[in-house]
Amino acid sequence: MESLSEYTNVWAVYLAAGLIGLWCWGRMAFWVKSYGLGYHLFSALGAVLIFTPVPVDMASSDFLAPGFLAVAVAFISHDQSLISYYGVWYLITFVIALVTVMAFTAAGQLPSQKA
Repeated sequence: MESLSEYTNVWAVYLAAGLIGLWCWGRMAFWVKSYGLGYHLFSALGAVLIFTPVPVDMASSDFLAPGFLAVAVAFISHDQSLISYYGVWYLITFVIALVTVMAFTAAGQLPSQKA
């Protein structure tokens, strides 16, 4: 039970740091005068890169890790099967983000001007 509590606390800290990272990601496009579809897709890409969790091991999904860290470790250890496995997770998450952005665009719910 204690390890589950620590696992949850670590993910809470990561979520807070990820929100700060996503805010910084959005500030990289400071020159944008109006929020168009490209800006929202850029923001969705940042959210996918920062917040996609992946299983630590392909055999079991008991524990999740931040995707970009797991990909870095798999890349350093030259484990191509893990990199392609994590790529599927990123692809699924990006498709979900793309569908979400397109749905909000079709509904007219995305902001188009800076406040």
